[in-house]
Amino acid sequence: MVGRDGGVVRACPPQKLRVIVPPGSLDAAARMSCRLIAKERVRHPPQLREGQALASRLVEVTPPTLKFRRHATLITSPFIAVLFRAL
Repeated sequence: MVGRDGGVVRACPPQKLRVIVPPGSLDAAARMSCRLIAKERVRHPPQLREGQALASRLVEVTPPTLKFRRHATLITSPFIAVLFRAL
């Protein structure tokens, strides 16, 4: 749960994924979650131009209607792809 005072949302291990929400980013408290998803499971994939492709998994932050007044920071580990291949 993240509110007006900001906070940090962490994904469950083994994912080393965090979203840092600074104070004043949200108007009200919200239950947020973040996770890595495979491109095959994306409900609304990003539009790609001819010759473009996704090179990695995507980060899903929910709820999708959440609006930020200030920039939030997404922190990932460079080894996330390796961890997921091993599972």
